Amino acid sequence: MLAVSRAFMEKHPSSVSALRRAHLRSLAYITNHPEEAVAIGVQYTAMESAVVSLALRHIQFDEDLPVTRVLDYAVTLNKLGYTAINDPQSFLQSLLVTSP
Repeated sequence: MLAVSRAFMEKHPSSVSALRRAHLRSLAYITNHPEEAVAIGVQYTAMESAVVSLALRHIQFDEDLPVTRVLDYAVTLNKLGYTAINDPQSFLQSLLVTSP
């Protein structure tokens, strides 16, 4: 998921668009070159290849992530104690802005 502030997006729409295009290209690369993606993950995280490989197999790469799945994730993080958001629905809505 990519996130930028509304102010940054309004001030730098071309940069946000370029970031989104680069992100989509990286998702395509990961999908089409899984072995290389694992090697890159190992290089930059220092995790073992089995861990990176397992993580990448469990990630679903979607260009347009359904809001309900993001909300489910936020609620789960809250339940696990990783976040302390009183109202995940309102918090999520405050972050959602259509990209330029």
